[in-house]
Amino acid sequence: MGSPRKELLGQLLACCTSVKTVRLFITWARETEVVNVDDLLTRYPLRTGSNKRWMSQLSDGTLLSLNPHG
Repeated sequence: MGSPRKELLGQLLACCTSVKTVRLFITWARETEVVNVDDLLTRYPLRTGSNKRWMSQLSDGTLLSLNPHG
């Protein structure tokens, strides 16, 4: 993926009803630095779910995501 259009991505993600999909994209975008995620989050109302989810990167580089509700 070369240079995605930030406006189009923001609109698509704002319309997306799947919180998991939005979170997956945000995680991928932060890791690859393809898009400025912080700018997207301030400019568009993205559904990212609650902030109660705990995420951490393990020593082998994998991402651990824990949801306190099961």
